[in-house]
Amino acid sequence: MNNNLYLHFLETTKQVAEMFPMKHIDPVCKLMLEEIALGEARNQPLKVSDAIELKSIASRSTLHRKLSLLIDAGLIKLVASSLDKRTKLLTITATGAAYFAALSAAIEQLKPSTSRQPIAT
Repeated sequence: MNNNLYLHFLETTKQVAEMFPMKHIDPVCKLMLEEIALGEARNQPLKVSDAIELKSIASRSTLHRKLSLLIDAGLIKLVASSLDKRTKLLTITATGAAYFAALSAAIEQLKPSTSRQPIAT
């Protein structure tokens, strides 16, 4: 492969995904998974109702199906809100957290060494 860092990044993310239960995880599922992880990282877990309203990703019915796929893959889970037990929050499972940790570690290895020249802009 050439020296294009972004292409190395794409190849690395594919390799990491192969180590996890990602067989039925398409790009829409990955976007959902990322949104759920970001919400959790901000200490603002997504409610199921909010997740299926992410119209910039897909339709409500598609998003509902994708959430089911992510749950079945063991990457996310539903937990009851401490404020209202009827409200279900989406959280990353240990497997989902391991997926993001593996991505992070792989990306760390892709960082250019300090001896490389900065890209001219």
